[in-house]
Amino acid sequence: MILREMTVQDVDRIYLLYEDPRVTEYMEALFSDPEEEKVYTQSYYRNVYCFYGFGIWLLERKTDGELLGRAGLEVNENGEFVLGYMLAAKYQHQGYAYEACQGILEYAREYLELEPEEIIACIEPENRASVKLAEKLGITIRWMDKSI
Repeated sequence: MILREMTVQDVDRIYLLYEDPRVTEYMEALFSDPEEEKVYTQSYYRNVYCFYGFGIWLLERKTDGELLGRAGLEVNENGEFVLGYMLAAKYQHQGYAYEACQGILEYAREYLELEPEEIIACIEPENRASVKLAEKLGITIRWMDKSI
């Protein structure tokens, strides 16, 4: 698997990924207008990747470049490091999320000097697969409530 920065050229592929409600049930929506998402992606590239050296990356299969999902680290308004991940429905429950997150945690350990327990994941309790993954990774779970 390859983890790489997303670019404006990836936006159409990302929209295809977000078409499946099983994938987006626990995710923030993209902009309704793809052109707005492209502007956001350009800004994200300049302001997040260039400033922090990390962000949300695309996950691609090495063999054919198939888009598997997205995962990465972001810094929230409290200065906490937040791990996020999502996979296309057809690639869920196959170990891809674990593999990607392990790579991200290794990056965090090596370049940011962070241990897994210093990283949080914001998860809704109903999202059992994410809860299980976060526990397996040893990261801190911050419970989210959709009703808020």
